[in-house]
Amino acid sequence: CEPSDIQKCYDNIEGQEAIVVIDNLESIISAEERETYYDAMERMIEDRNVWLILISRAVIPAWIMPLYIQKIFTIITEADLSFSEQEFQEYLSKWDLVLMSEAEQRLREISQGFPLFCRIAAIRIQLACMNPQDSSNRAKIQLAQIEEARKDWWDYLDTYVFDQWELQMQEFLMAISVVERFDLQLAQTISKRQDAATLISRAQE
Repeated sequence: CEPSDIQKCYDNIEGQEAIVVIDNLESIISAEERETYYDAMERMIEDRNVWLILISRAVIPAWIMPLYIQKIFTIITEADLSFSEQEFQEYLSKWDLVLMSEAEQRLREISQGFPLFCRIAAIRIQLACMNPQDSSNRAKIQLAQIEEARKDWWDYLDTYVFDQWELQMQEFLMAISVVERFDLQLAQTISKRQDAATLISRAQE
């Protein structure tokens, strides 16, 4: 729901069993929108008929921290959603993929068990290895497709994450990307922005 509709959405389901999902909390920026969503989320949390699912890039965005402190949350992190070793093997089996040892190790290293990357790589490998290959050639093909999947992954992040930020955030992140580590003072110096603290806080969410 849009901020103007969130209260109306809850009014429509009040007293009924429902699952409500609010995604992309990081995109809720203005103080007015945050207040509107906060009030609606508080009502839903107190309603025992509603299962409220909040999705955000930050574990707990700072603006809903009071709710987290006052209410009971179950937090599911990226690590919880990543494949375990057994799940990794089961996923490859579902694609009927038998990876050469070098390729399997490389996929583990790059994906860190992240399901979406594993899917991208599996699609590429399956398409490239449809014809029988000798073991040496198959390993080379699989490794090449994993690297191609890595490029696909960066394109995905560029389109669905980076491009979703407003221009000032993009420019700020590009400016500070020249260093591996930075503090607030260094970020202000590199970016020449006095609002660096605000931008860093928003990027964390």
